[in-house]
Amino acid sequence: MKKVISIILVFVFLLAMQTIAIAAPAPKTVDVLLDASSTTIKVGQEVTLTATTDKQGSGYIDSWDEAEKIDTIHDTEAETYVSTAKFTGITPGTYTITYEITMSSGKSDVTFNGVKSVEITVVQDSKIKGAAIYNVKVTPTYNPNGHLTGYDAEGDLYAVWDNGDETYYGKVEFNFSPNQESRNYDVIIEGVTYTVKDIQRPAN
Repeated sequence: MKKVISIILVFVFLLAMQTIAIAAPAPKTVDVLLDASSTTIKVGQEVTLTATTDKQGSGYIDSWDEAEKIDTIHDTEAETYVSTAKFTGITPGTYTITYEITMSSGKSDVTFNGVKSVEITVVQDSKIKGAAIYNVKVTPTYNPNGHLTGYDAEGDLYAVWDNGDETYYGKVEFNFSPNQESRNYDVIIEGVTYTVKDIQRPAN
């Protein structure tokens, strides 16, 4: 019985040694040089990113996170892999762009891994400086005796930017008193209150 147990233990030991022998070594770390054409852009602008890695082995797999890959080439003169990508600022904020490459060394199990990140800040090109109301329409209101009590009004609200642009923001409703031909009206855009001045009451 002891002999059988000894044989089993030897078999288990040899199997474990074989598993250790065939286990792939951990990837070796390599440096990546990551360059961005700009790290601060305005909404709508584009950044070009370039990642350069010294070539190791004979093959590679690479990827970009938060950026659109353009191409990866092998620079035979410098013996580097050069990968390019682009990032377009859609909304304001700070974005982390990450490039990763894994290179393999022929038939061996040796691999090389490089990771590099850069932060891109997207800012709003202009700011809202005020508001405007256009296309005002009014409807007279009366009391049960038929006397005019005022006018219910509706108009199109626009945000006015400091670069001169105007953006439609939605409908607003307000009113005029019977003898009121114009008025000021407070509106809220993006949490900020703006006063639209001298809104003219159109003839109904």
